Amino acid sequence: MMSRPRTFTKAEIMDAARAAAETGLCSKLDVHGCIVFSSGNEPVSRPYPAVPFPAPGNSRVYFLQSGFFIKIGVAVNVRRRHGDIQGANPAQVRLIHHIPGGGREEKVLHARFDIHHHSREWFLLRGSLLDFLDRETGWAAAS
Repeated sequence: MMSRPRTFTKAEIMDAARAAAETGLCSKLDVHGCIVFSSGNEPVSRPYPAVPFPAPGNSRVYFLQSGFFIKIGVAVNVRRRHGDIQGANPAQVRLIHHIPGGGREEKVLHARFDIHHHSREWFLLRGSLLDFLDRETGWAAAS
């Protein structure tokens, strides 16, 4: 008979994360206590700057960040959509990028970053998605 996997408490997870940070197994802890890895295909929590909301009118494909996760969606009123998502999310959600486009462009981006898909319209910030956003936001040039 197989045994059930052990469930860890939040305190045990935080202790392990702090120990990993202190021993250099990861580069640091982010503001939410998440481990931030500096290389490989692990998700990272990149402190992208928030950008101004576009004026409502034409549809935009937006990129919202919450810790290790990026939401790729489409909206005509990005500010309102952000408010809806923030209201349902206990962690901070920031608009980090937006481009002109609608459902077709959103689907193309979802397919492009499918390997990083987490759930629904949320993707892990790693690999090709990390590279894309680094280029698009100017992070690569600034660092």
